[in-house]
Amino acid sequence: MSFRPTVIEITHSRNPLSKLNKALEDVEGNKVKEFFGRVKLLSLDKADVALSDLVFLLQKITLLEGFSFSEQNFSQKEWKLLLPEFKRLNLRAMDISQDILNSVLDQLNVELVKLSGCPGIKVSSIMGCSSTFVTVTTLVVQELDYTNDRDAEDLITCIEAKFPRLKTLIWDWSVVDPAVTIDERSRTVINGLVNIFRFVKFLIEYFH
Repeated sequence: MSFRPTVIEITHSRNPLSKLNKALEDVEGNKVKEFFGRVKLLSLDKADVALSDLVFLLQKITLLEGFSFSEQNFSQKEWKLLLPEFKRLNLRAMDISQDILNSVLDQLNVELVKLSGCPGIKVSSIMGCSSTFVTVTTLVVQELDYTNDRDAEDLITCIEAKFPRLKTLIWDWSVVDPAVTIDERSRTVINGLVNIFRFVKFLIEYFH
């Protein structure tokens, strides 16, 4: 048990998760939980995994703090079936690439949210969701599911309302444009970001 993992990354369609779970069935439960006792992050990337296998693995983990996924084809119903395990683990961070805002994220006390991966979340989904994420203090914007040339500007306009207790915003400029150019749009985005940082500074000073 000297080399217990702290991060589990499951990738691609030929991942051995089902075989791993099968092998774990023959191991004493306490030993399995001890082996996974230090796991803090679980990441899925293009992983063709059965929901039952993922639930089985989550049930063996006790201290998970972060969950990341990209290019997963779980339905909204399947995401809801994962929710009890996410709640039990009291996840603190999620890296999301699919619209699970109302169905999952709103049900958790997540403090850090990262928007990245494929296919990504549409800004219209964020603007239109009924949830307000009051526990989120750190937002990382790296990738979106782009629909028009105003995605960055539209996202900026709703950040204060959707994440009212934000303390940290990490903004990848590639969300605006792969190249850094100084034009009218850049100035508009920068002004919007400046206003958000003023809002964040006000919150920090107000609550401290």
